Amino acid sequence: MKFMILDLDREFASNFKAIMNFSGHEAELVNFDELKEIDSNPDVVLLDIMMGIRGNLLAKLKNRRLVLLSSVKLSDSEIEYLKSKYGISDYIEKPVSFPDFLERMKNF
Repeated sequence: MKFMILDLDREFASNFKAIMNFSGHEAELVNFDELKEIDSNPDVVLLDIMMGIRGNLLAKLKNRRLVLLSSVKLSDSEIEYLKSKYGISDYIEKPVSFPDFLERMKNF
């Protein structure tokens, strides 16, 4: 599976990429400024909620398989709103358990 990682926490994103690659997946890190130039077609976009709000990325990535990462606790109604408005496929609260994340991705 190919992942695009958009996260403001570069250390988290780099670690996530390393674990994904070690697990046999392909992962690329993309920062906000590079997003307009990206021509890749990942299976899943991992998007930090704060980065999604900046530049209206949630709307721009609406037609992709989108997993929202957040260090901020969202209510069930907020999560359902994001799922219905932007097509969020899943919501994962940080810190992320990588074994649990890999298990969840099997359902994609």
